[in-house]
Amino acid sequence: MPTPRIQAFGDSRAAYCGLNVNLTTSTFVNPSLRYPGNSPLAWANRFLRGRLNLDLTLGYIGAFQAVASVKVINGGSNYTSPSVSASGTGSGVVFGTPVLSGGVIQSVPVTTQGINYTSLPTLSVTDSTGSGAALQAALGGTGTFGVAGETSTQCINRLSDIVNAPVDIVFVCIGTNDITNGVSAATSKANLKTIFDTLIQAGKIVIYAPDQARSYWGSLTSPQITIARHQMYNVKRWAYQYALFANGKNSSTSKKILICDFEDFWTDATSSAGSPLSLMTSDGLHWSQASAQAAGLRLAAQLQPILGLSGPANIVSQADGYEATYNPDGALNFGWLMNATAVSCNSPLSGTNAGDFAVARSSGSATGTMAGSVETTRTDGLSGNRKATCHIQRAQYRQHLYCKKKSYYL
Repeated sequence: MPTPRIQAFGDSRAAYCGLNVNLTTSTFVNPSLRYPGNSPLAWANRFLRGRLNLDLTLGYIGAFQAVASVKVINGGSNYTSPSVSASGTGSGVVFGTPVLSGGVIQSVPVTTQGINYTSLPTLSVTDSTGSGAALQAALGGTGTFGVAGETSTQCINRLSDIVNAPVDIVFVCIGTNDITNGVSAATSKANLKTIFDTLIQAGKIVIYAPDQARSYWGSLTSPQITIARHQMYNVKRWAYQYALFANGKNSSTSKKILICDFEDFWTDATSSAGSPLSLMTSDGLHWSQASAQAAGLRLAAQLQPILGLSGPANIVSQADGYEATYNPDGALNFGWLMNATAVSCNSPLSGTNAGDFAVARSSGSATGTMAGSVETTRTDGLSGNRKATCHIQRAQYRQHLYCKKKSYYL
């Protein structure tokens, strides 16, 4: 059975995972091996031992903060030879000739993605005869279907991308930009309902992460911040109710919407304003590595029964240890068992031992002997050497033996 695929969809940097990017190039990095990633999905995949496939080739790839694609919201009419241009914070984007059908714009190719689009650019269409077209850019560089800065309405314009992708589980993180862009709570709920129902009807499992408290509110005044907080909790309460199918509010009559709320470890309980703990955010709004790791652990626990997992992935051996070819997501702290090299024991012990498996005596005066072996041609079929046997003949006195950080007494 293929490994279930998970992808992010929404407006938040919670979706930024797995790509090591600069202004002009993008290099994919296995998210389960990328410890610095501020992404719950990357951490969830790590905790699930790679059993979940976070396929970053399905999303918006390319240079970070560049125009990955163009969504046609309205194709307009009577176009003959249109050209498209972008205005905004970035530069360098070049569009190909729009594809027409009966004077209606069907699609717009992107030939050069440009750089430094920290917010969505405004796309304009120039033509001598046509009118009415509405276009929206999708910014790339994350490998996911997450685009920072979008409202829930703008996310709906891209909904077909995640619906058509071969994704089983969708992590939805949408809404915080609604609050700071004047989108009402009623509109946010209606948009979320459309997103939830559309994804479920497409056969996806939906995991919704409600907006969390923030300490950075941009240019909002104190009264506006109070209203924004009320709206945030209003939408969250609605989502909790909507995720229940027994109350009839979920039109899909399905329990395929999971709520993954992180407020309990995110919010500072001593703050009268409900601000986040300082270590939980990188800038008062977005995930820090610590909060992404905690969120990933909760996400992994929530996904585990859905995926039918009962424990870590023992792919080729009883121990879930790292092996570059067969088990690249295995635990790295099994290295002393998996790839040992024969070395001499520390004095006064004699004999051979596996490298990284230090044995020494910290008390007593008797001389001990030790015999051991290292498999250079491993019986489990994996590459590299492995510690096989270890026999210690106890001397007359009590000896304290230690192995790495673990201590043993004989």
